[in-house]
Amino acid sequence: MTRDSDLAQALSHHQAGRLEQAEGLYRALIGANPDDPDPRHLLGLIHLSRNEVEAAVGQIARAAAIVPGSARVQVNLGEALFRANRYAEAAAAMRRAVDLDPSQAIAWHRLGRTLAILGQTAEAAASLRRCLALDPHHVGALRDLADSGATDVIEPLRVVLAREDLPGRDRIDAGFALAAALDRADDFDQAFAALAEANRLMRHHLAETGEAFDPVALRAYVDGRIAAFTRDRIERASAAGHSTEQPVFIVGMPRSGTTLVERMLASHPTIIGIGEGPAIGELAGALGQAEQPEAIRAVAERHVSWLRLMGGSAQRVVDKTPDNLFHLGAIACLFPRARIIVCRRDPRDICLSCHFQGFALPMPYTTDLGDCALRVQEADRMLTHWKDVLPLPMLEVDYEAVVADPEREGKRMLAFLGLPWDAACLGFHSDPGIVTSASVWQVRRPVYGGSSGRWRRYERHLGPLLAAFGRDRSARRRSTKA
Repeated sequence: MTRDSDLAQALSHHQAGRLEQAEGLYRALIGANPDDPDPRHLLGLIHLSRNEVEAAVGQIARAAAIVPGSARVQVNLGEALFRANRYAEAAAAMRRAVDLDPSQAIAWHRLGRTLAILGQTAEAAASLRRCLALDPHHVGALRDLADSGATDVIEPLRVVLAREDLPGRDRIDAGFALAAALDRADDFDQAFAALAEANRLMRHHLAETGEAFDPVALRAYVDGRIAAFTRDRIERASAAGHSTEQPVFIVGMPRSGTTLVERMLASHPTIIGIGEGPAIGELAGALGQAEQPEAIRAVAERHVSWLRLMGGSAQRVVDKTPDNLFHLGAIACLFPRARIIVCRRDPRDICLSCHFQGFALPMPYTTDLGDCALRVQEADRMLTHWKDVLPLPMLEVDYEAVVADPEREGKRMLAFLGLPWDAACLGFHSDPGIVTSASVWQVRRPVYGGSSGRWRRYERHLGPLLAAFGRDRSARRRSTKA
């Protein structure tokens, strides 16, 4: 057998999904010649398909160093770096790819997507349009431009959706993109029609993959949190928690303003924002039912070490994972001096915004307005319990109040964190910090009130929301728990 025939056999296994056989052959080829770029590149793609992103970066980067003139390898290196959350490096790899071969639409799209996360929105939009110049019906570029606020993508999206051979996930993405563009064009009835179809398809897809929303499971989960974290348990466990005041957790429903609040705070010179991550969910799992002080302290120390790595000497490090709302009991046990900011927003606007989003990581409840209303109600039930049992300092912040008077609310939040006001917090939209949430384009613009009361434009379509929350929003008292 020759190198070429072995590589062809490995590639045949790879393309047929026989990844173990392909991996074995790739590794044998690398063992025979460590400087052979092809098996390294392809082995990296196997790692990427398994979400072993750092291993993928290692293999593909080595291949790229051996063949620096390969645009294809640079594109895949950029994708691996993107998946590893190494966005600046990913953008550099994508730039090399388009320099080597400007005809690659996929490279222009991925460059645009990455630049948007890095806050370089003008260049991001230009890259997405370069993609469309090469492939006018590229669904990813059309959707990203729709998310940026562009309305000239409406007709291309309609052409795409008219194709009978359009793959299912592309049809879903194009449907959400069309809804967003029509919404921006103030064509609300047509926008909701496109939205309803996109969510119908997403709901069907999630049901087929076993990811359908389960309201019974959600209620049981909240019941379990309430039973597990009593006032007595939290008081006992928190005595062994870490004394750090560095952590700040911004929680709430998705689309309640968590990204806006985080970007405002992260613009302060003594605050670092780390975006969203799975760390607290993992810590909550590690904590489990632990009662021994040594075990509780060990779990807390693990996260504090990570905070020091991420935040350095910053006085506050902000985690804005919305669903940490369900982990506040564990947070109180581990970090009794942490501070919690709860983002609130008109639930009708939250549900409508979630329904419009088509999240990259699917949230099954968002595909149905009734399910979304139930999720809001269960989140409120969870929060009611935490208010009753937690010793943590908590501050509720209304999205509507922030957009109406960002300076007043910014001062209120910073006072809660024990920090002085800094006008830099009003310039968050020009901050080049990384944003990976669904608000990636929106938070690059100054605060505006156009999203408040958005539900009224769609009132005739929102029966489940009006049944759950009514047409008049009752006043909600802000509360600070010290």
